[in-house]
Amino acid sequence: MSKKESYWFSHDSNAASNPKLVALISKYGFEGYGRWWRLLERLRDCDEYKYNIGTAFAYDVLAKDLLMTTEEAIAFVQDCVEYFQLLQCDDEYIWSDSLIARMDYWEKRREVLRERGRKGAAVTNAKKKKQKEERLSDDASDAKPQHKTANETKQNQTKQNETTSDIVDDEEDFKGGIEMSREQNSFDVLRKQALADGQRFVYPFVSSGRVNKEQLAKWLTAFNKWLDFTGEAVKTERDYRRHFAAWFRYRDLSKETPETYNPATPNVQEAPASSTVPLPVIIPKDMPKTKFKKGENSYDMHWLKGLKDEITKMG
Repeated sequence: MSKKESYWFSHDSNAASNPKLVALISKYGFEGYGRWWRLLERLRDCDEYKYNIGTAFAYDVLAKDLLMTTEEAIAFVQDCVEYFQLLQCDDEYIWSDSLIARMDYWEKRREVLRERGRKGAAVTNAKKKKQKEERLSDDASDAKPQHKTANETKQNQTKQNETTSDIVDDEEDFKGGIEMSREQNSFDVLRKQALADGQRFVYPFVSSGRVNKEQLAKWLTAFNKWLDFTGEAVKTERDYRRHFAAWFRYRDLSKETPETYNPATPNVQEAPASSTVPLPVIIPKDMPKTKFKKGENSYDMHWLKGLKDEITKMG
C-alpha cells in the first residue's frame, strides 16, 4: 500500500479530557485508553468504518489486537457501547459516529482537492497546447496573423482566470457548508443564544437568587459537558433550555461548582465558601422626595437607603 493511500484519521490533542474517556481511564487505566485507540484503528481499516461482530471469530480477532482474552474483549466493547457511550452497535456491527463524521469530512475535503487538481491540470494542458500552436503560427505567419494570435492569447487568459475563480468558489462553498453544519449542531451556540435572551431565560434563574449571570454562564458550560458525556442530542433551542432547567434543579450549589463539575463523578467536591456571590443591590444616586407606596420598586429603594443611613450613624 502506497503512502498516498495509507489509512489515516484525525486525533484531537485533548482527547483525554473528553468526559467519556475520563470515565474509561478511571475504570481501565491508561491501558484501556491505549486499547480504545487500537480499537479505533481497527474500525478505520474496515469498510464503511464498521466492524462486523456477527462472524464466528470477530471477538477473537479483537482480543488479539487489544492483548486481552476473548471474554475481556467482549466486556471492554460492551462498556464502550453501553456505559461510556463511545461506540454504537446493532446486532451485526459496531462503529463510532465520531470517527465516521471525521472521515466523512476528510473524504469531502480530499474530493475537493482532487477536483481542483483536475481543473488545474486541464488549465495547464490547455495553456501548453495554446503556446505550442502560437509558436507554430509565429514561424509561418506575418504581422496580421501575429495580431490574431495575441487576441487568442488574451481570450485564453480570460478562460484561465474564470476556471481558477471556479476552483476557489468550489472550495469556499465546501468550507461554508462544513462550518454551517458545525454551527447548527454546536451546544456552544445554544449556550450563547440562551445567555443573550435576558428576559425569557436569564432573568428567571437570576431572580431566584441561586446564581448570578456569570455563574449561570459557567453552569451552562458544565451542562454542555454533561450533554457530551451522556450522548444527548438536543435538536432545538427550546429543548436545550428545558433540558437545562430540569438538570439545574437537582444541582446542590453547596457541594458543586461549575468549574470542577465532572459528569463522570458528580458531587465529589465541596464548593468553596467564597463561591456564592450575592446579587448586587443597586440604589439610585438621586432619591425622589415624593411619597411612595409599598410594593413599588421606588419604595423598596428608599427603604434600603434609609436603612443604610441608620447603619452609618450607628458606626
